[in-house]
Amino acid sequence: MNDLTILFYTANLPVMKLTNHVLTILKASAEGKAIISISQKPMEFGYNICMSELTPCYGSIYKQILTGAKMAETKYVALAEDDMLYPKEHFSFRPPKDDVFYYSRSRWILTTRRHSAFYFHHSGQNLSTCIASRELLIGTIETRFIKYPDMVDEQGSQIGEPGRFESRFGLPEVGLDTFKTAIPVVSVNHSPSLGGKRRTNHRDKRTDELPFWGKADDLYRSIYGRL
Repeated sequence: MNDLTILFYTANLPVMKLTNHVLTILKASAEGKAIISISQKPMEFGYNICMSELTPCYGSIYKQILTGAKMAETKYVALAEDDMLYPKEHFSFRPPKDDVFYYSRSRWILTTRRHSAFYFHHSGQNLSTCIASRELLIGTIETRFIKYPDMVDEQGSQIGEPGRFESRFGLPEVGLDTFKTAIPVVSVNHSPSLGGKRRTNHRDKRTDELPFWGKADDLYRSIYGRL
């Protein structure tokens, strides 16, 4: 049953080599599921909605996601970001509860240091791995925009992923849970990007190889052609 739409959102910042790799893998992993791409420049991928009036910023992300969710016609939506590699298993997950946002815990980041690549793991929820009821996503984002039109509070703090910080910002609380897959999603650490290049610390788990994705050096070369 085709009950999930993939919402691919991008500010069109990654270099073309990375974008092409991401889109090729995403199309294969979707296995025919509907894809809506919401971009800031025109692109030929899925059903494209170009929001050229937007600029790369935190609020724009949610405007793009909301626009795509309203266009979708399925019960569930999965968010997909422009620097993420998704296995097909990720899009097989369905939320057990329609009033809860679900985030994958199986997320690793591909990065390089001194001409060598490796993966590292960050715990916590990330918007790019969210799968939820379409109606829940629409209602939650619309409620946020009413109170915070730029998705930041008076002190400039970002509101954050749905389900994480509602009480902190005086918003109606919604549920949050996580799920895991045998094959992880992989975020490619790059610059330029809206959030900047992520740094590792001593608490991060590291590995040189992951199931399906293989060795970090080989994956990085397959994207960029070099280390």
